[in-house]
Amino acid sequence: MDEDIEYFLKKFGPAFGRQWVPQSSIDRYRGKLPDQLLKYWEGYGWAGYAN
Repeated sequence: MDEDIEYFLKKFGPAFGRQWVPQSSIDRYRGKLPDQLLKYWEGYGWAGYAN
């Protein structure tokens, strides 16, 4: 876990309503969104945080 996601989770708490991101969505956004965000999607999925 890198320090940015560690800080985020400490600040906002654990994820709820997690949904894994389909590879097709990651592929669609490659080159449009930062690679680090796509890595977070791959590792943590889409979810809600802090209500």
